Parts: sequence; structure tokens; C-alpha cells
Amino acid sequence: QPAPDHLSTTAFDWLPAHRSPPGGILADEMGLGKTVELLALVLAHPAPSRPDPPTPVPQNVCAACSRPPSSAFGKLLPCLECARPYHALCGGMAQAANADLPFVCPKCTRLVADPDARIQAAATLIIVPPPLLDQWHHEITRHTAPDSLKLIL
Repeated sequence: QPAPDHLSTTAFDWLPAHRSPPGGILADEMGLGKTVELLALVLAHPAPSRPDPPTPVPQNVCAACSRPPSSAFGKLLPCLECARPYHALCGGMAQAANADLPFVCPKCTRLVADPDARIQAAATLIIVPPPLLDQWHHEITRHTAPDSLKLIL
């Protein structure tokens, strides 16, 4: 006999049919494979391939106007975020006299100021308490093929 209507729904019926659950919790007992499950998930969903990186801007010309430093345009200031060089005026500084102040280029300023700006990254951040770092490192090297993951502790 089927369950009564008020008991026949599942935990995911509230989600639209086209969406997956927005996250989850691995709450198994110790020793049941949570670390291995997480590593399998990371390896099963690699980041999509990235487009070719943009052509690097030479460090001896302005990223905005492509001119070298000169008495007319002033010296080049490196952006604190992306390190691309800009003349003070090309980078949006009101006067070249501010050239000794920290500088963030217009593109990076927009990214920092816009809470909806997203920078695509092909990384998985795992946060663990410091006493568990060695354990995680051991488990990752034990259960993954060499060079399948880049690990930074």
C-alpha cells in the first residue's frame, strides 16, 4: 500500500526539476571514506578548459595607450592587483603627482568594486584545521595518481 500523500514527498521535491541540490554535508563516522569521497568528486568534475590566456602586455609600455614612459606621459605605475603598467593619467589618476601612491588600474578597480564580478578559477579550496593538514596531505597523495592534482598547503 502506498504511503499517505503527506509522507510521499522526498527532500528534493522542493527543488525545480532542472536543478541539483545546492550543496551537501558528508557526516559519516570517522574512517568511512569522507576524504576519498571528496577527492573522487574533485577529480570527477575537472574545471572546463580555459580559453587561451590574453597576450601579455610588455612591461615597458602603458597597458592603456601602448606608449613608453616619457616626459609628456610620465612614468609607468604597476597595478597592485594585476601588475600591468599604466601612465598615471591613463590609469585614471587625477594627476601624475599622485604617482607615488598605491595604484589599482581601472579594470581591477571594477572587479573589486563589483560584488557580482566573478574571476573564473580552476581550483578547489579545502579548509581544514591546522592539526589535520598532514593527514589531508597524506590522504591526497595516497589516493590520487601523481600529478592528477596540484596541491598547495
